[in-house]
Amino acid sequence: MSTKIFFQKFCLVYILSFLLSFLVLLPFTEAEISNTVFVLYDASTKEPVSEVLLNVELNEENKQYYIEKGKDLILNLEQKDYEIKILANRQGTSGYDYYSSFSLETIDSSQIKVVYLYPVGSLYGTVKDSLDNVIFGAELNFECDEAFPVEYPKTSDSFGAFSLDAIPVGKCQVSAMYDKSIGTRSVEVNGGSKSEVTIKLDHSRIKRGVNYFLIAGIIVVLVLAVLIYYFRKKIFPSKIEVYHAPKEASTEKEFTIENLPVKFGQRGQDLIKTLRDNEKRIVLFLAEQEKPVHLSLIHYKTGLSKGSLSRNIDSLESKNIIETHMEGKVRKIRLSEWFLG
Repeated sequence: MSTKIFFQKFCLVYILSFLLSFLVLLPFTEAEISNTVFVLYDASTKEPVSEVLLNVELNEENKQYYIEKGKDLILNLEQKDYEIKILANRQGTSGYDYYSSFSLETIDSSQIKVVYLYPVGSLYGTVKDSLDNVIFGAELNFECDEAFPVEYPKTSDSFGAFSLDAIPVGKCQVSAMYDKSIGTRSVEVNGGSKSEVTIKLDHSRIKRGVNYFLIAGIIVVLVLAVLIYYFRKKIFPSKIEVYHAPKEASTEKEFTIENLPVKFGQRGQDLIKTLRDNEKRIVLFLAEQEKPVHLSLIHYKTGLSKGSLSRNIDSLESKNIIETHMEGKVRKIRLSEWFLG
């Protein structure tokens, strides 16, 4: 057999083997993809949702689809698990109108899934001090209607701003805290619209103008401190050398009944012994304050979670140990006269 004929037969066998392997593996490749139909409904009205532009996130990969009237969302998905987020925007609205987030387990074949979309709006805000200076790194706290879990921003950005593309429709109270200054604003979030809010802190971060008297006073105090230190070292060198300050077990201030500005009566002294640790922590903090305080300040200073704080506040109020009242739309809390008496 000549070399040419052998080479031709070898090529023919190789090509036939390749085609046979492709035909055998083709059904398995096609089986890994399936059509999944997502039927979209409004979670509040239970009406079908269509004529919307969808931003669909599939395992952190974003795709966009337009759903015509009477049509459903159809996706070709592989046989694996998915984390899916859907943002829907109607034509003519300034913000997103609907949101949904859910998990989809391994797909075996074509299936139909009903998805309820929650009405949402967008919220954009800025934190400023009393002189309109924007505040970077202000701690944020949100108390909003929670139709679904929301990942709220924790601090304001370098421009003093924060934003939420999708937030449940309804009332939302936003608080900001920076360097012991606090501000609170309430805002109504409407479906499909962008709501804007500016939170003003109750103190200025930057003083207006130059206070020359203050600067002169600081310089005088520093000069006096240096002179006193110098003369003490000259007159009492041995005492300074042998003196050792006592070590403190902890620098954290411990609040007790004896060192608080508010003096408890006999009733208060008896009742505080019966309280749980978290309740006692709230009562001792309120006793240190000279005026009613906002719920967000208690949350910030005591370190209690919002859920634990709310339960303990309700418990203390039911025992008539604290009183709450509204100043405008802000809830303020203080110790009751009955408890202090």
